[in-house]
Amino acid sequence: MRSAAVLSLVLVAGCASAPPPTLDDIALRVAGEASPSCEAGHERALFDGSVTIRPGQTICVTVQVEGHSVIPTAVVPSADSGNTLVLKFWQEPGTGDSVLTVHNPLATFLSYKAHMLRARSSRSEYTSSCPVLSKRFGLEHWPYAIAELKLSGFESLPESEMITCR
Repeated sequence: MRSAAVLSLVLVAGCASAPPPTLDDIALRVAGEASPSCEAGHERALFDGSVTIRPGQTICVTVQVEGHSVIPTAVVPSADSGNTLVLKFWQEPGTGDSVLTVHNPLATFLSYKAHMLRARSSRSEYTSSCPVLSKRFGLEHWPYAIAELKLSGFESLPESEMITCR
């Protein structure tokens, strides 16, 4: 009886100390999920061509392509796959990590600039971002809590063999 109790205690302790998910774990989980549903009520997230998103939000933005510029035109409550950019931002459970997915509706690569406001900070700072492949989603990860991201400077890029994060 005592060995069963010790074994149970070891198993419970082992479960409690499971390692946090890796970026690969997160990417595989997200890849297996359906595209996120749009949430209503985020109309104020779009201002002057920039989209501001906070943890726990999914924001859908219609875009218009003019040359290489991709112009966010409106926050919408549902996605039309042809011209709706879907952004989902969350804090990964069990960690202090922040994760953003960018679902690109375009037939070209999509690049953007990102500025972050870290948790408990009052100063916004630039953070790198990677182009998102056409008709796919990109995943960005930071190993710390972020209170808000401001995405701007959206551009359509020709498909290339090389993706440069900047």
